[in-house]
Amino acid sequence: MLRVTGVQTCALPICGTDKLIRLALTSLRRNPALMECSMPSLAASILDCCALGLEFNSPLRQAHIIPFKNNKTRTVEAQLVIDYHGLIDLHLRSSSVQSIFADVVWEADRWSFSHGTDEHLHHTPAHCEASERGKRIGAYAYAKLTSGATPFVWLWEHQINEIRDNYRSEERRVGKECR
Repeated sequence: MLRVTGVQTCALPICGTDKLIRLALTSLRRNPALMECSMPSLAASILDCCALGLEFNSPLRQAHIIPFKNNKTRTVEAQLVIDYHGLIDLHLRSSSVQSIFADVVWEADRWSFSHGTDEHLHHTPAHCEASERGKRIGAYAYAKLTSGATPFVWLWEHQINEIRDNYRSEERRVGKECR
């Protein structure tokens, strides 16, 4: 099933052929629905992942190859989905990002943020039991750049739920990926 040629191995900066085959076979064993995918989509997903230097369907949770139904062509196609662990890894490999941090803000926490010319983000988690923190208010992420800048993004609870609801595609997903 898997043939790795000299042309394709140039796309494997980190994986290497043996590791690539091991990851692919383990993925097929854990998620047999991947065997229903078109071979070009499966090969493209695997090679794209390896070209990025990420491991797919592994305990590192950097990326996942997931089978989806293509309703237009009535076929099953593999899609590479890069996990947030993989996105962080890719950013930290660049020379412009020093660190990345994200957290959730709860009702009992002290927090404030503003955008504009005097941007700021402050968060002090409440020192109490998790059950006493109240409802989730929102979440944020920021990066410390080598330039000294600290860009951040804030999402309110309703925005988080909206994103979650818009990107659910359970009706198109084939099988279930095991982690």
